[in-house]
Amino acid sequence: MLVVLDNVGNSGQLRDLLPGDTGTATLVSSRNSLADVDAALLTLRELSTEGGSRLLAEVLRLASVEDDRVVAEPEESDRIADLCGGLPLALRILGASLADTPARPLSDLRRELAESRSRLDVLQRDNSGVRAAFDLSYRRLPKDQAQLFRLLCLTPGPDFSTGTAAQLSGLDGPRARTALTGLARMHLVDQRESWDRWRLHDLLQSYAADLASPEEGHEAFRRLFIYLASRLKEAVTLFRGGTPEALGEWPDNLTFSEWLQAESTCLVHAVARLHGAGDDLLTMAIAMDLAPYLLEQHHVDDACMTLSAAVTSSRRLGEKKREAVLLTHLGLALKDLRSLKKSVRAHKAARRIAREHGDVHLEAATMNHLGLTRYEQRRFSDSLRLHRAAARLFKQSEHPQDRAGALLNAAETLLKMGRTQDSYKLSQKAERLFRRHDDAHGRAQAQGSLAVALRHDGRLGEAADLHAKAVSEARSLHRPHTLAIELANYGSALMEEGRLDEAVLAMEEALPLFQKIKDRRGEAQALGNLALVRQRQERWNGALGMHARACELFFELNDDHSLAHELFNTCNALLRLGRHSEAVDTLETAAGLFAMTGDEPGELRCRDWLAEIVALHGAVARKGGTL
Repeated sequence: MLVVLDNVGNSGQLRDLLPGDTGTATLVSSRNSLADVDAALLTLRELSTEGGSRLLAEVLRLASVEDDRVVAEPEESDRIADLCGGLPLALRILGASLADTPARPLSDLRRELAESRSRLDVLQRDNSGVRAAFDLSYRRLPKDQAQLFRLLCLTPGPDFSTGTAAQLSGLDGPRARTALTGLARMHLVDQRESWDRWRLHDLLQSYAADLASPEEGHEAFRRLFIYLASRLKEAVTLFRGGTPEALGEWPDNLTFSEWLQAESTCLVHAVARLHGAGDDLLTMAIAMDLAPYLLEQHHVDDACMTLSAAVTSSRRLGEKKREAVLLTHLGLALKDLRSLKKSVRAHKAARRIAREHGDVHLEAATMNHLGLTRYEQRRFSDSLRLHRAAARLFKQSEHPQDRAGALLNAAETLLKMGRTQDSYKLSQKAERLFRRHDDAHGRAQAQGSLAVALRHDGRLGEAADLHAKAVSEARSLHRPHTLAIELANYGSALMEEGRLDEAVLAMEEALPLFQKIKDRRGEAQALGNLALVRQRQERWNGALGMHARACELFFELNDDHSLAHELFNTCNALLRLGRHSEAVDTLETAAGLFAMTGDEPGELRCRDWLAEIVALHGAVARKGGTL
């Protein structure tokens, strides 16, 4: 037979109930982990979105075989499953409620769940409900664990560290870890894959918020976020190569860079939480340190949300100079999101404030950043003028070392304008300044810029060697975005030198880095360059697939000029595969995009190639007739 022992409180309750023979199986269920029982453990996790929708459909069909609301509103069903956190009890309660009201659409129930002050109020039926199930576990907690559980509703982000829990509760690290382990045994928190990180289920977070008193919550809230702000300031200073005042060892056995990586998402949520609570001072303080790090790591969406909240807070506080700093960083984020007009407005607003306050360094920074946006708008003369003016202002400011970055930006603009020698000289000057100020990151970027100039000058061997040095520098700095850029450029240099296998290795290392940091433009460029290598290897189908994916990304990013280049590069693969009609269509589209973005040489190249195709292949059949 099968013996089932349900809802066991502790292992002591099992002692006299387990069968003594070897042929009888026993199934034990418990809210605790019961890890001290000599048995195989199976933890039942929440359902996936698909599994939750399927359960909801089964409950409704069981009540009425004609109930097809899940089939009729699949997206609403998925959203309901997510709002229930995949909890089977919650989904069964909602299923029963829907069965009672066969005319109610799922969209109406979803709105009630999403807009309710507490979802737990919706997730109850008669004398049973999700809150009642949670009560059974909570009432068994000792005092210190119960207090910590209540305060965990304040944690920002999708997960939290032991150090965060310690700050919330006022416990030291070991005691906080012990309390969290106790909560995990009761399945009131989940241990993450990374040691010392934990997660609180959405519905449990709502339950904990209902239990916490305003007094203990307010004190813990301030204690936690002041701690996060101070830790962030030190970590960012170290990240930039500075020497901050020591605050003791880093929590959870992490280095400062590991702490930044682990907590960055939580800090973004912290800014949103503080802004929503009306704490403008802490909102601004955290955002001022966090935003530059997010931009460096290319977490652009997070940076944009963080900066938007902080700009509003700075205005409410009347902190005009800080508003200008935040605005110009917002302009950088908007540039990377291809919202170029909004980026220009943000930089210009920041520049006006800098001038009003006579802050030379801040004005230089806004001009330098505006130059980057003008570059993306292909207004290269304006970009060059702004970068040069910024370099002059930086030289007059309290931080003349920032002049090197403006000079490097000017050098890259000169290269785009075809002034290779001028670009090379200016990159050399920037590299010397970076070296003088012991800026390893800037030096790596300058080396990469010098290498690109060498490639344009036809000095391929020297360029490849210098790219290799830039890659080595970037790798030692643990800056994934810089490393990805330098690897991609190195791969292009190797391709031009004919070292195709080495080029593939470099590009295939760069591609997942761009994907990991969600730099879709970098990903598109890497795919396009890898496709060009495949063309040189005469792997036409592989090249075409990569070009197609790169085109999709550029289209999604509204980057018309890069899309035009990618379409142009795609044509050779189409022609090699005998797909002449598609090549013609592609070239015409590219020509139109080049014309729209003001690139006359690009448009002429397309038109010349179109004429060449006609000369070689004659009239090409098309849907609308012939060419």
